[in-house]
Amino acid sequence: MMGAEFDHHPHPSVETVTVDDRSTPMTRSLPKSFRIQEEFYVFSHDPLSRLHVLARLDGRVHHPLVWCRRAQRGRVFYDALGHFAATWHDPLQLAMVRGGLAWATGRVSAPSCG
Repeated sequence: MMGAEFDHHPHPSVETVTVDDRSTPMTRSLPKSFRIQEEFYVFSHDPLSRLHVLARLDGRVHHPLVWCRRAQRGRVFYDALGHFAATWHDPLQLAMVRGGLAWATGRVSAPSCG
């Protein structure tokens, strides 16, 4: 249902996250890119055909981190960020998750997410 399957993550590091689609309620308050300390998940299969990527690791096509997708009649918002307490004090992360919850519950639309 999530659109991808976790395989592993390397040791935490500080990397750049590139925001691909800033037109959604999840991403409109985000800058084009930002740096964050994180455990950057690696997925076992290429999930790109099943989801709409909102943000990815350093612009790497095959390393999505935040996405949305439709699953039958439901809506899925996925955010692989947030392994550290400091992330949950960042207003941008909180705004992204609020937007994701609003979209997933059908309170707002995001046409690019299906």
